[in-house]
Amino acid sequence: MMRCFILTIALLCSIVLSGQIAQVVAFTADQIGSRVLLAFTFGKGSTCNDTQIQRADTSLQFTTIGRILGVCGSVDREESYTYVDSFPRHGEVNHYRISLAGLGYSDTIALNVVPIADNGLLLFPNPADEVLGYSIGINTSGQHVITITDEQGRLVLEMTNTGYHASVPVAHLQAGAYSVKVRLDDGQLIASFIKL
Repeated sequence: MMRCFILTIALLCSIVLSGQIAQVVAFTADQIGSRVLLAFTFGKGSTCNDTQIQRADTSLQFTTIGRILGVCGSVDREESYTYVDSFPRHGEVNHYRISLAGLGYSDTIALNVVPIADNGLLLFPNPADEVLGYSIGINTSGQHVITITDEQGRLVLEMTNTGYHASVPVAHLQAGAYSVKVRLDDGQLIASFIKL
């Protein structure tokens, strides 16, 4: 299975709080369909109160989109948290950071949120030359099968993949128009692309 399209950004960062260092040892952003999953981990010995998850567009004017109320983190082990941004700005770069009760911020991570087509399947680049990436914009779990057929309806590729984002090799295909079908547990998504 080939994975060329990855929408994950990971950073190591630290925040100084009242002479103590609260470490965010992992901070990631992944596009899952039309939403963004943020995951962050505070290092052992790091605690804070009223953590805020913040988002900004390219103007970098941050607004709070979520909170972890009360004490977060732990003095004796790493603590991990997740937050789903259900309404990211599609078609543009979304910037995220963690605010710790006004005492500091994590480093900012950026994620270009790809708009998903109305039919729930986005193919990119289109036209494609060597690799065709795709994003599934509906909730899916487990494996799915992707098939590509040529203009005469002949099957030219079939692969099993997992996840919301994946890619398939298309360098071996002749130039022309192709149909892509992604079979899910509860239906299928269809789109087409041009092979250069």
